[in-house]
Amino acid sequence: IDPGEHVLEIWNDGFEREILSFGAAQLQSVLYSFAKLRIYPGDEFLEKWFGSFVLHLSSFTSQSLANTIWSIARLDITVRKDFWNHWLYQFGVKSNYLNPSEYSMSIWALGKLKLNSMITNKQALQDLVERCFLRLASPPADAGDVHRPKAYVWTAQQLANVLYGATRLDMDLSEEFIDAWLCEAAQISSTFHPSAFATSLVALTKLHMHDSHFKQGTSKLPDFVRAFYDSFDRDWTEYKAIESSNAFWATFRLDPEPRASFVRTFDQSFQRNGTGYHTIELISVMDTVCRYRVVMSEIFYSLWMSTLEPHLGSLTFSELESTMHSLSMLLYNKTYTVRPLAEFQEKLTIRFNQVHDMMSHAHLIRFYRDYTYVFCSEDSVLDSDSNLFVEVFKRAVGKRWHGLSADLRDEIQNLGFDLNVS
Repeated sequence: IDPGEHVLEIWNDGFEREILSFGAAQLQSVLYSFAKLRIYPGDEFLEKWFGSFVLHLSSFTSQSLANTIWSIARLDITVRKDFWNHWLYQFGVKSNYLNPSEYSMSIWALGKLKLNSMITNKQALQDLVERCFLRLASPPADAGDVHRPKAYVWTAQQLANVLYGATRLDMDLSEEFIDAWLCEAAQISSTFHPSAFATSLVALTKLHMHDSHFKQGTSKLPDFVRAFYDSFDRDWTEYKAIESSNAFWATFRLDPEPRASFVRTFDQSFQRNGTGYHTIELISVMDTVCRYRVVMSEIFYSLWMSTLEPHLGSLTFSELESTMHSLSMLLYNKTYTVRPLAEFQEKLTIRFNQVHDMMSHAHLIRFYRDYTYVFCSEDSVLDSDSNLFVEVFKRAVGKRWHGLSADLRDEIQNLGFDLNVS
């Protein structure tokens, strides 16, 4: 919503007159209302608001603190480091009063703002995050009276938000925290919706969870992943492209033996929604297919190429490298034997000409090997001066020749090029 400069000017004038009468409740309520409406209140208003915030800081409740940081994150407001020192201090003071909603709002917002550079004592924040969650989590089955009523009930979105925020803050969470999170998730796994599943699976992967957890009899990770399989097999039409691609990427990194029906259903969903995938999602999916030698249908591969082709001209150098390597691995693994069409090759070559300066020496060599493997038959060699790719490659190598190691120079010369460098 854009209220217009005139409306904000009237509001700022009124706020300036009344600000001395505002307490903590009114301050957080005003900012929260702007955030709910997605209205950026203006720098002049925010300067006055933050000044008043410091004066009333000790009166902010746990709910007010959560609403405040959520509002700042939702509106992507830039604030000074001293504000975070004040907010984090008060957050620690009120931490014992947090409920799951306030806690998850706060951790999500901290992560969305990615405040790593603003936080001076990251370990203290991580300790606080873990301590709060363990207080709010259900008691484990072997601790005390298992019939003790739960004080708090989590939602799937709250649990997903906690992991999202923690991973964005690059936290190295303890096994105790992760086990407690998985226990909570297991109790309400049937309520997880596509977004919550995808966010959680990606976060668990980034928290260094891997297939060894599937071999630990006490881990709840397999139960959570199985709950996701059930959800995807049943509700795959409700998963957006980004949710499907993220879940696909994470699942193969968490589960050593993904359920076969999940692979078939994902293939089916891609055939239906593949044209709606963004470039990064297409590249992520194919990287996973090649890395884990996943066998997909012929329709899947052809649709992937036809969907990616219009975007080849805008790929970053790393996306270009990944695309080329995936195509090479497809042919090498013999999971797909149809080579891309000439138009695909031409667009890819033109983009290589535009971004090769950003590639490392080693990646440049790998790109050449992948390119020749994909676009040349076994009895042909890229040695024609009329070939655009050869010309671009020779020029790229020639420009950096004197900076290459002896091993890389030998490898390039073994490719058979006359580079004319001295």
